Amino acid sequence: MKSPNVLIKDDASHSFFVRLFLTVAAVIVLFFFVIAPSANAAVQVCTFDGDTSSDWAVANNWDAGCATGPVEGAIVYIPTLKTATLSANASVSQIHVTGTLNVVGFVFTATSTAFVDGGIIRSTTGIISLNTVDSITSSSGMIGTVSGKIGITGVVTNRGTLDVNAGSATSAAAFTNYGTVTSTSGVITFAGALTNWDGSVVSSTSGLLTFTAAVTSTGSIGSSTGNMMFSNTLQSNGTLDVGTGTVTTTGHATSTGTIYNRTGKIDV
Repeated sequence: MKSPNVLIKDDASHSFFVRLFLTVAAVIVLFFFVIAPSANAAVQVCTFDGDTSSDWAVANNWDAGCATGPVEGAIVYIPTLKTATLSANASVSQIHVTGTLNVVGFVFTATSTAFVDGGIIRSTTGIISLNTVDSITSSSGMIGTVSGKIGITGVVTNRGTLDVNAGSATSAAAFTNYGTVTSTSGVITFAGALTNWDGSVVSSTSGLLTFTAAVTSTGSIGSSTGNMMFSNTLQSNGTLDVGTGTVTTTGHATSTGTIYNRTGKIDV
């Protein structure tokens, strides 16, 4: 009487492992043939070729892989000698610019990373909103605005130029400068720590430079007729150039470099 019972247990155990094997196999098939292809298909990669015009919104200006134009979350390339101009707000994940992107009166957003390698992202009255700028990897690259706004929420590595004319620019996280940051009459705010390396420049003609986080500089920081405000620590081992404006420091300031005070005021 015991032998049949043993056989029943063996059959049940065998059936369980068969069902487990089939379930695992089904999950593997589902991943490779359904889930994985869908995930890959969700990433749209678009290259601007400008076959019809410079209008970003015209689908024929994009390559075959982007037949309807970039969607939110796309990875976008603006090649050398190509110029794309916004005619409406646009949001992408990444943008790689070796050509030119014009933001004219609209809002351009890159939620992941902006790479500007010898290219230009510029705004007249529009808004440039970027996350990480691991960009401007050549000295000819530029992000600039005439009277619009530039907002950068992530870390910045600048080897080119950040140019603010009469508009404003705010960098919220760490900013490493190997190039030039300049403002004519606008406002530039460094809300994250600034590291300004030897040979690099942060300057303003008649605008305002505001530093709310720590500043370490072996390069040059200066203003002609504008003002500079340091509300955190300032370690200047390079040049601090005060023209006819005012420099205000409310944090701890140390200099082992050169301070030029022409006809301005230094308020420590």
